[in-house]
This record gives sequence, C-alpha cells and structure tokens, in this order.
Amino acid sequence: MKRWLRRFLGLLLIGQGFADEQMRLIVCGMAKVFVIPSTDGAGERSWEWQVTDSKEIPATMRTSFATTDDCKPYAGLILITSSSGGVALVERASKKCLFHTTVKNAHSACLLPGERVAVASSFGGDEVRIFNRKESGVGIKPTAKIPLYGAHGVEWDEQRKVLWALGTGKLLKIRFGEDGAKITEEFELPTSGGHDLSWWQKDTFAISVDDHCYLFDLKEEKFRPLASLADEKKVKSIDRPASSGKVVWHKGTETSWWSHAIRFLPEGKTKVMEGEKIYKVRWDLPRALPGDGLRE
Repeated sequence: MKRWLRRFLGLLLIGQGFADEQMRLIVCGMAKVFVIPSTDGAGERSWEWQVTDSKEIPATMRTSFATTDDCKPYAGLILITSSSGGVALVERASKKCLFHTTVKNAHSACLLPGERVAVASSFGGDEVRIFNRKESGVGIKPTAKIPLYGAHGVEWDEQRKVLWALGTGKLLKIRFGEDGAKITEEFELPTSGGHDLSWWQKDTFAISVDDHCYLFDLKEEKFRPLASLADEKKVKSIDRPASSGKVVWHKGTETSWWSHAIRFLPEGKTKVMEGEKIYKVRWDLPRALPGDGLRE
C-alpha cells in the first residue's frame, strides 16, 4: 500500500474520532488479534488476524504467534508482537505481512525512520533490537542491539527524534547517528516492574509498572502518579489519544496475566468479553508513521 494511501486512511479514522459511538478497539492476548466496537456488549469483529492469514510468514514461525502481546495501529497497518517470539507488520486490507522476524519474548515494537523497526525483547532477551524492515525471516540479524533488562515498551518520539524504551527499572532515551544507536539518558523508575509505555499526550508518556501507574513529563523529565490509576496493580496497557482524553486500559487478574474485562476512563465502565484472555487493548487510531504526525 502506498504511503499517501496509508496517510489518507489514518486521517479518515481520526476524522471519525470519538464522535462515532462505534469507536473501535484492537485487542490481543492469544493467537488472534481482532477489532471490536468499544460500546457495550461483545460486538461483532470488524477485523481479525492470525498468523495463518499471512502467507508470507513461514509455517516454521506459526508457533511464534501463539500469545500476542501488543497490537499497535499505523495508517493501514498493524504492528504485532508476541511473547512466543514473533514480530509482524501486517497490511490491514490484504493481511499481507510486510515484515516478520523472530525475537525472544517480544513484548512491544514501533516503527522508526528509515524503514526500520524497534522491538523490545523482554526477559531472556533483555534488549531492544533494531531491524531493517526490508529484510524478513527467522532469526535475521538486527542492525543494532541496546541492552535493557526486562525490555517491555518502545515508542518513537518524532518531535525529539529519539526512541524511548521501557525496562524493568529504567526508561531509556536513545538517539541514532552515524555511529549507530546510543543511549543518551537513563531515568530510574519510581518503582520497579516497567510494563507498558504509551503516549498520554504530546509531551507525556503513561507508564505502568507492577503496582502503580505514572506519567512521565518529557519536558521536565520527571515522573508523577497517574492519578486515576496510581495504585492499580498488574496494568498491562493504557491507551489515550490526546485529542479525546478517553482512556482504555487493561489489567490482569490477581492470579494471571490476562483477564476478560476491558476498562474505560473517565466513565469507569467495563466491557466484559467472556472466554477471552486479553493482554493489551489499543484504540483503533493510527499512530504516526515517522515524519507524518498522524495521531493527535
């Protein structure tokens, strides 16, 4: 799909925005990634993907997508990671896979300038890996590796031209230059267990850790409690487009990493999906392709 068309589709989704009562959610956790309405009730799935839908991904990689753990939308695309070891950039309309590889305990990914992708390789990998999106395959070599214990989240910062990466105890700021990827700053988390890293607004991240949730101010470079979720435990994902302020979030149960309940703020509503093992939930609004600035 051409870049201008992806941008058009992304702008179209943003134009619909939260005035549309059928605003959609992307849900992942097990082998299927799917899109549903955010309204009450289970809702019909308007899009669904599993690894066998993308013939570009070899049969030897199918078990690498047994437990999907992130599902980030870009214009016309969804970037999927799995703790089973798979990474895939999938074209929404055709379900064609534009990039795939294996990364141990992959927990999140993001697109970078220059046709690259960053992947957080969590426990057992303990690093952020950078790949050239023009090369796919099992075990392809990354162009860079950045050590980070318990790597769980990555987000590209277009304004500052840096990559942010969240680990168990640290948030890293990473720059790219002629000498490759370089950590320029490290920020100790207020408490340990870094899990989800997502945009809260233009200059602020939402961060979940084992027993708390925080906001990180990118201008002041300081953490503060995320008031409405400050003491929530086992929060797996937080997603909030800056233009709406409407938050979707998910947490595991007391005894597991998953649950069948999707939660919303500020209403405090819960959408229950019996039988589903949900891990992360994202609004179906496209994130910015590097250089585009789509998601507001």
